Amino acid sequence: MSTATLCIGANVADKEEQVAKACRFVATLGTVVADSGCFPTPPEGCPAGTEPYANRVVVLRTGLEHSRLRALTKEYQDRCREASGEAGVAIDIDIVVFDDLVLRPADAASGYFRAGMAALRQI
Repeated sequence: MSTATLCIGANVADKEEQVAKACRFVATLGTVVADSGCFPTPPEGCPAGTEPYANRVVVLRTGLEHSRLRALTKEYQDRCREASGEAGVAIDIDIVVFDDLVLRPADAASGYFRAGMAALRQI
């Protein structure tokens, strides 16, 4: 079993619902063992006028290898973006850490990821 720490975010009109749906999807890929819950963040590194985000950090125990987990989360993300038709980010799912290896250092250093890590609750 592997452990993945994922950051899930959206900034469309129903962003909290999109993040909740994505979290439910992620839970089908293993066992969520910690969850920050949904929290609002200002956009980081985005153009002026970008809507605030809803974010959530989850820790997943999974039997999937990183490449398969990434493929499945990106497929889900792409389906959501195609179905949304809205400007903005319908959903973004990033595997920031996999088995203690930081895969996305910029995300790991971001305010939204640090806030989510601070808010993690064991399940």
